[in-house]
Amino acid sequence: MTRLVNEDGERPVVVATFSNAWEADLSQQHLTHAGIPAWVQAAGLDNPYRLAAGGMGMIRLFVPRERADEARRVLDDLAPFPEEPESSPGTDGPPLWVRVAGGVLVAGLIIGAIPQGFWVPTALVALAGWFVWRRLAFGSRERSHDDAPGENDADP
Repeated sequence: MTRLVNEDGERPVVVATFSNAWEADLSQQHLTHAGIPAWVQAAGLDNPYRLAAGGMGMIRLFVPRERADEARRVLDDLAPFPEEPESSPGTDGPPLWVRVAGGVLVAGLIIGAIPQGFWVPTALVALAGWFVWRRLAFGSRERSHDDAPGENDADP
């Protein structure tokens, strides 16, 4: 329901704008539950700017002018969605079962694509390549005991 003028003859004010109808409806219901009359006016299908950037196609949430400050306070009190927890250093990458399934799948594809007489040489070359890759990729992160910081290091 779209109201352009409330019962007192005053124009309502926009207290918030939303990019999707779900957020707008949820905020409207929250204000209504708090006792503040509210309604949304969305860009209709006949509005050519409904998908445009810059707020021209945004969904607007209206309240009576005399309740605008109260409505803004109620909307400010809404809790935001919790953020995704940051991953711990040990859990980077896909889960173990995904790695195992991927390995089995790749092994099956390789076995199916390579003639049986070349399985052992191909496996040895792949294993050697993997060791070289590991050494080059992760070798610079490892430190010997001689390079580890100790008591005798000079402070810069």
